[in-house]
Amino acid sequence: MKTNKVSIFFKKNHLQNEFENNGIVSVNTINTQAINALRDIFESYHKNLDASFYQRFYVGVHSNDYEYKKQFNDKVAEILDPIYDEIFINYRKLTYCAQIKGTGAHSIFPLHQDWSLVDEEYYSSATVWLTLNDSYVENGALHAIPGSHSFINSPRAGTIKSKIDHLHTSVLDLMTPYNCKAGTILVFDPRVFHFSPENKTSEPRISIINTIVPINAKVVQYYKNNSNASESIDLFGVEDDFHFHFNDFAENQHEIKPKGIKLKETHYDASPIPLKKFMLWYYKKNNKMKYLSLYLNSLKEALWKNQ
Repeated sequence: MKTNKVSIFFKKNHLQNEFENNGIVSVNTINTQAINALRDIFESYHKNLDASFYQRFYVGVHSNDYEYKKQFNDKVAEILDPIYDEIFINYRKLTYCAQIKGTGAHSIFPLHQDWSLVDEEYYSSATVWLTLNDSYVENGALHAIPGSHSFINSPRAGTIKSKIDHLHTSVLDLMTPYNCKAGTILVFDPRVFHFSPENKTSEPRISIINTIVPINAKVVQYYKNNSNASESIDLFGVEDDFHFHFNDFAENQHEIKPKGIKLKETHYDASPIPLKKFMLWYYKKNNKMKYLSLYLNSLKEALWKNQ
């Protein structure tokens, strides 16, 4: 089986090895001074948000305000760029933006993989996530399936139907929660299966998220024209700051054609991943046969419901 490409990002070999094996690694915790400075930046740019922003999952790139996105990025960069340079090697960073993990039922972020931002035939990217509050299960900690970045390497974009959405309920028992102290930096491969459950506390959880790419890799966006039945998709080269210019994100992500140069066209198999295929891969990779009973029980329950 072909191994999915994982680019070298870390200066320290043990972090790179863990990143390659698990697709997710906890790097370090920044100091209290940096945490407080980032909290002050967040407060200064989000103090006038409507209360509804704190009752759902919201990401700063969803805003149409170019100046807000650019200024927030630049202020955060003053603090985090030097920290990044101590951790990473041969990389470029994309847009820093805020994440608000609000409270209540609408704060859930279901099972997903992040978008492809480089041509993963040759490179991989990494999502860098920094929590400004303690993050734990009750307030919606990030959950992931370590190693799942090596399972599938299909192109991912807003215009491309996910191949794993339907697996959400079936794989929750396989998820590892990543409880983190405030200031912890988590780095994960965008192909990793991950989600965050409902924030059941009374306080929102604030984090800063960013993507890094190999220094020589072109930033890309895949595009599927869903108005026709073709199984081909196009790959466009875009600018590093394309998120600054992506307006009406929630609506347009599922239909807008990227503003860039078309690099190539490729075939796309839109078939959802069979649960059985993923489960068998998981058992083999992790040698955790105890989960076999969970899987068989889920199949029995599904058969019983369909009778």
